[in-house]
Amino acid sequence: MERVGLPAYGTDLANPDLAKVAEAVGMTGIRVTDPHAVERAVLEAFAHDGPVLLDVLTNPDEIAVPPKPTPEQGRGITIAKTKEFVESRE
Repeated sequence: MERVGLPAYGTDLANPDLAKVAEAVGMTGIRVTDPHAVERAVLEAFAHDGPVLLDVLTNPDEIAVPPKPTPEQGRGITIAKTKEFVESRE
């Protein structure tokens, strides 16, 4: 959304445990809350025979940047973040 200039709206989740959701439908779910545990969790997921949902908690304030960002995407993120800042001051 941000890359096209739209501020975050209606996308906030209170970190539901998606690994538990996966388990509820019969999949293997792995939840990672510690950054030092990511590598082990990925190896565990690849070693599993069948589908795995890997739920990794990340910093919600980080901007997701594509591998090869374009000037248009940078402009969009700038617009989105400006809108978020202005709207949060009301």
